[in-house]
Amino acid sequence: MRAQLFTVDLLIALIPLTIALGISAAAFSGLAGQVQDYAYYYDAKRTAMDVLDVLMKSPGVPPDWNASAPPSIPGLLSQGSEGYNNLSYAKLMALNVSMLEPLLPYPYINLSVYTSTGELVREVSKGSSDEVAEVFAAERFGTINGSVPVRVMLEVGR
Repeated sequence: MRAQLFTVDLLIALIPLTIALGISAAAFSGLAGQVQDYAYYYDAKRTAMDVLDVLMKSPGVPPDWNASAPPSIPGLLSQGSEGYNNLSYAKLMALNVSMLEPLLPYPYINLSVYTSTGELVREVSKGSSDEVAEVFAAERFGTINGSVPVRVMLEVGR
């Protein structure tokens, strides 16, 4: 009898191996999607927190942007203030969404500033939260001109 390259025994041995490889490939594909979602989520969340930190902890570039030229980097910190989160009321009122768009490439942007009693001081927004699938938020506390306590909230959506 001549030797056969593929026998029934070999075929039966390859079937479980093929099934195991198929299941592994499907599991890896699902895992890759989860990792990508995780990376997108934390990237958007980190971007919102980083931009809010820049707004709250720096006077911007140039530092007197509200009185001179539009800023290359907006910042709300009072010029010459010591410490962080002491916001300038004049800079807050001069801020508009076109200054935030280079830092936040999202279809939905909303920066809201509230007093400790819940009154809205200023809101700068673009788009609607209803038009996006996910909204990411960051929140910081500070004062305006060193006296009025405020809560600053930044929301972005994609």
